[in-house]
Amino acid sequence: MRNSHIRNDQIFLIFAEVYFEDKKNRKQQDFLGAFLNSTMKNAQVKFSSFSSLSDLRCKIHYVLSITDLQKFGHEFKAGDIIPELNYSKAKQVFRSDGRLWKGLKISKTLHGMNNIDAPGEDGKIYPYGKFKCKGHVEVITKIGKSRTYLSMLSDTSIQNEYFGELHFKKGETIFFNISNKLAGLQGAKVKTKSDWWISRRKLDQMILEQKITKAKDLIIEIKKNI
Repeated sequence: MRNSHIRNDQIFLIFAEVYFEDKKNRKQQDFLGAFLNSTMKNAQVKFSSFSSLSDLRCKIHYVLSITDLQKFGHEFKAGDIIPELNYSKAKQVFRSDGRLWKGLKISKTLHGMNNIDAPGEDGKIYPYGKFKCKGHVEVITKIGKSRTYLSMLSDTSIQNEYFGELHFKKGETIFFNISNKLAGLQGAKVKTKSDWWISRRKLDQMILEQKITKAKDLIIEIKKNI
């Protein structure tokens, strides 16, 4: 925070989930309906089909300081795309007899630790498309197009500073392009403002490696300093 005496390690982002601990459906778990059900018991109109506020719960999944966000996350600036952080399994790459489908070719085969690029669907190489790959893989491309696939010839991991580390099993094939999450939405296909992001996968890994403090411990620390 600019022009503030509060340090970045004293400012926290809290990622919480508010939910009803009952078996009612999504419409019945409406917050307004639950409020009316709990406060208007004697009203002529009955709201008993809605959840009760006594079943309302809040679970804090993550607590992250601005310092750690800036240390382990990245700034996605206005004009950037928002990359899809999960890779889906690819279909129609190999035929049942193991041959490639028409129009596909093996561009290269990698073994061990290598640098590998996942191009955008527009063919551009973005900073978050540069990975370290550990394993035995085939890079498969579609002739005349930027579409790329990654076929795992062994258990394989790929990782970078944006995505964290992803693991794949031998025999899996993934669509290996950077997809823009904004592409299917109305309006701008790029970000209109700059902000800082960290993937949930990387955050979990940083907590596991004890580089970021667990939410429970941070809540205790925050409570002490209030």
